[in-house]
Amino acid sequence: MTEQITTTVQSLKDNEEKRVFLESIFDEHIELRLKETEVWNQYGRGSDEYESIKSDHRSADLIHAEKIDIYMNTYGHPRIMQLGQKAAVIPIAHMTYVDDSYMLRDNFSYFYDAYKFNDINDDLFYDYLIKLLNTPAHERRQLAREYESRSQIIPVLLKQAQEKINK
Repeated sequence: MTEQITTTVQSLKDNEEKRVFLESIFDEHIELRLKETEVWNQYGRGSDEYESIKSDHRSADLIHAEKIDIYMNTYGHPRIMQLGQKAAVIPIAHMTYVDDSYMLRDNFSYFYDAYKFNDINDDLFYDYLIKLLNTPAHERRQLAREYESRSQIIPVLLKQAQEKINK
């Protein structure tokens, strides 16, 4: 599968093909989440039906994460001004959702650069850092009490993330 994905990614010739590739991942990500929400609303969060649909979607989510990982290792993080908002946000949004600690860690420099260049916003980068650091709920609440906004919390989390990455 990795070889096939690599071939597909390397065959993307221009920004339009890259945009279409990333937007298709975005669209499928949204479609899967909407289906899960529908089942959640109908049967409840702890239901067998909800757990089943999440489990069924896990393999597609992992394939999309691998596509994004290979894409970024080939072309870097997509720039919002070149490929548009959907293409720019899907890498961090999807990787954060999938919550694979290795992919979160391995793509730190891409996400940090995307944040510095305003290709992703404070909310996306904050959520990513929380997942990367596996920050418990009580620590998130404490940070929210100490700081007025996520943009003030991000430097604190960023320092912790950089320490973790550089170990």
